[in-house]
Amino acid sequence: MLWMPPEHHQHLQAAQIAGALCGSYTAVAVTPDWLKDRFHTLPGGLKAGVQLQVGVAVEVLLGMVLNLVVLYASDAKHNKIVAYWSPVIATILLIVTGSHFTGPSMNPAVAFSWYHHYQGHSWMQQILVYWLAPFAGAVLGGLLYRVLLQQEEAAVRPPRQLPAGLKAAVAAAGAKEA
Repeated sequence: MLWMPPEHHQHLQAAQIAGALCGSYTAVAVTPDWLKDRFHTLPGGLKAGVQLQVGVAVEVLLGMVLNLVVLYASDAKHNKIVAYWSPVIATILLIVTGSHFTGPSMNPAVAFSWYHHYQGHSWMQQILVYWLAPFAGAVLGGLLYRVLLQQEEAAVRPPRQLPAGLKAAVAAAGAKEA
């Protein structure tokens, strides 16, 4: 993957938020009144009885697991079926699992857009649960994958061999010293 400057990611994030807001405003504007009362469940928010710390921990864990699965599936040595379906199945399972704690949102921009319409939780909850916790989970997932991958590569990798020309030069240098 090519490296992209941070500004590019910031523009992508701003575009995603703008798109989510436009989509939510459009949905509210064109949806019949009898269906609008069902939208209040979309912003998520902590479910009744779930403390803020538990919600943050759940979102960190969900983000970490999802990123581990995606990184594992993106590894070139896996079967194409595993590479395609494992992130899809993991996403569905994580959404179902997380919906019992923090709602069904796995996208901070979408959670933010519906939060504008139906503010069922505080601004601090919105930032901690839907923005910082998934980011922390992604970072932890990436670090854990790197640690696991490095251990796996070290166990599989044969000892390094010097190239033939360099091996001869080292042998000649050793013979000169003796």
